[in-house]
Amino acid sequence: MAKIRIVGDASGYVELSAQNAAGNNTLELPSGSTKLVGSDNSGNIVVGVVTATSIAGVSTAGITTAYIGAINDGPISGARNRIINGGMDFWQRGTSFTSLTSSTYTADRWYLNMGTPGTGVFRVDRDTSVPSGQPFPYSWKLSPSTAMSSVGAATYVSIVQFIEGFNCADLRYGTSSAKTITISFWARSNVTGIVPVSIIQNSAAATYERAYPATYTINAADTWQKVVIVVPGDTSGTIAYDNTWGLQLNLFYMAIGSNYQSGTVNSWNTNSAGTQYIASGQTYLNRANSTSNNFYITGVQVEVGPNPTEFERRSYGQELYLCQRYYQTTYPPGTAPGTNTSGSGFANMVGRTGMSGVNSSGEIFQSALFRVPMRATATVTVYDRLGNSGKVTGTQYLSNDTDNLASGAVDQGSCGFTARVLNVGTFGGISYHYTAAAEL
Repeated sequence: MAKIRIVGDASGYVELSAQNAAGNNTLELPSGSTKLVGSDNSGNIVVGVVTATSIAGVSTAGITTAYIGAINDGPISGARNRIINGGMDFWQRGTSFTSLTSSTYTADRWYLNMGTPGTGVFRVDRDTSVPSGQPFPYSWKLSPSTAMSSVGAATYVSIVQFIEGFNCADLRYGTSSAKTITISFWARSNVTGIVPVSIIQNSAAATYERAYPATYTINAADTWQKVVIVVPGDTSGTIAYDNTWGLQLNLFYMAIGSNYQSGTVNSWNTNSAGTQYIASGQTYLNRANSTSNNFYITGVQVEVGPNPTEFERRSYGQELYLCQRYYQTTYPPGTAPGTNTSGSGFANMVGRTGMSGVNSSGEIFQSALFRVPMRATATVTVYDRLGNSGKVTGTQYLSNDTDNLASGAVDQGSCGFTARVLNVGTFGGISYHYTAAAEL
């Protein structure tokens, strides 16, 4: 085996040798003064630019279009997913919601959007059924507890997440540079068939919304499947860079009436009359016609670009922080507001002792800062330790604490609020739980 040894001016050398096997190998140095590999006078390694159409010994299996430094025009290091709580980790309001006949928030950031449900009554639950091999702890489950016998023209029941304008105005809607987004999630249902989807844009440039109807198909009953929907950038409407909602994602309709079925599928529609949420020309099932029916969803991601990437899991603390911009509570995670927590004393409650907060009229004021600054002025409700709404617990040293004292939240803002109690009497302070909501 032949070798080439290059000796420097001083001691030491570089030796090049061919592999001990049949065949030829070529080392081609770049033209000009560019170095392939070298070092400067300080001993730092210098690597020149190398361009290759193929690299021997490296398989291209599983490699698709990729860019060093970016994936789908977004950072490799994170912040790709515009959805909050896409893995269904956080349920600050509780883990089961029953007897639902109107719209309500359930899991953090996830809204059951409902109108004119007729005979339909619904429930939402945190469920442990998740797609095999995926990193999601829970799924969001929707089912009728009372069947909807028929779908009225103005009926709709859907799962929604609103994306704040601050988090999606960079999509550059309304310009020739409007960005494509990819929506991906895992879905499961016992009912197969076509499912309508609607992406609604809150156009800042006009008094109307814009709607992008799409569909996907549940192919097999009771089987998790991944859904991918690519939505081209809208060059007409614009999204305001502010704290109002910019995009509304309806990812599943359990039922939807004819009033909303006049859109053109896979196209941005002017939604001035609110009738083009979903596409016309399709037969949509009433999936609420039996209490045996269900729908599960988890692993929701919205990212810039035309290609879906693996679900981006943020740290537990970071995801909770993002949720608390819109809703926060002093109750332990998964504990419904209004729960009796007297068994754990004053743990987790906001409290103040001492007489410094009592004025000459016997009123006491206690200010609390939110754990996270909220999207807007929050709506605050206080609870005593027994779970009574609008009440607080009067505290004394060691004994004689009293519940059910009337209270109210005053001076509510985006960073905190003040609780006010009349006729506090001999109590030296107050303690309470609170919820604060600033949803879109």
